[in-house]
Amino acid sequence: MYSWMTRYRENGIDGLLPQKTGPKKGTPWNRTPKETEVFVLDLIEKFPDENIYDLAERLPKNHCVHPATIWRIWQRYNRPQEPLKRITRPKPQLYVKDEAGEEMQFDTSFPWGNRSGRICFDTVDDHSRFAFAKLFSRCDQDCAIAFLHHVINHAPFIIRRIRTDCGREFSTRFSLACTLASIEYIRNEPYHPEHNGKVEKFHDQLKYKGFYVYLHPKDPMERQNLHLRQWLDWYNYHKKHSGLGMNRRTPAEVVFQSLLRQSSCVKVMLQPNITGLL
Repeated sequence: MYSWMTRYRENGIDGLLPQKTGPKKGTPWNRTPKETEVFVLDLIEKFPDENIYDLAERLPKNHCVHPATIWRIWQRYNRPQEPLKRITRPKPQLYVKDEAGEEMQFDTSFPWGNRSGRICFDTVDDHSRFAFAKLFSRCDQDCAIAFLHHVINHAPFIIRRIRTDCGREFSTRFSLACTLASIEYIRNEPYHPEHNGKVEKFHDQLKYKGFYVYLHPKDPMERQNLHLRQWLDWYNYHKKHSGLGMNRRTPAEVVFQSLLRQSSCVKVMLQPNITGLL
């Protein structure tokens, strides 16, 4: 209130209007040196078709600045007639694998934070969305391998390929464990979570409809894993999915129909029930 009264005495009504943020007089302490600005502007004129990231790589060490600073320098002087080209991300290409077990996406999440002592290893089948998850107390390769063996022992299909991010828990020993189990291992490029899009989407369901509703962070891990398995039973056998290729079916239904297409033995064994289950 007193600052408004002072501004009104000094400048009248105009003193009460919103003012520009930052320093009002003089030069900011972190202003780019004049010679660097001149060098950047000349570089923009010399390479008008390059974006700010490519221009930043061309700068020598004595004029090295962040790509965002190149953008601010251009805005400050407005030398080019056309704006600089920005990197445009292509639209994500939606896809789904042809058979159950053809590829499973592995990942980890911390439902109650990094310091809670609870790390959830989870995986989703790319074709059927059939999911597995289990809580551990550590985030290392030993727990990742233990979770891999848990998935192999309980999966209702043969796992042919596994895809993970670049986390340290999915390193050399985990890759060797996949090789010993005759599973192809694929490691995503760094900073590309869209390659594991289905398991990343599964994290939202798991946290907001599973962990935060039915599990308590202070419960023993055995009880938490018990409640987690009960929630996964609902997710895999009762929840209707509307994603690409699911057509309002449960993951168990998609797995069953995929197994019928893969093996004639399964088709012969379940011949009496085919009309009722399809």
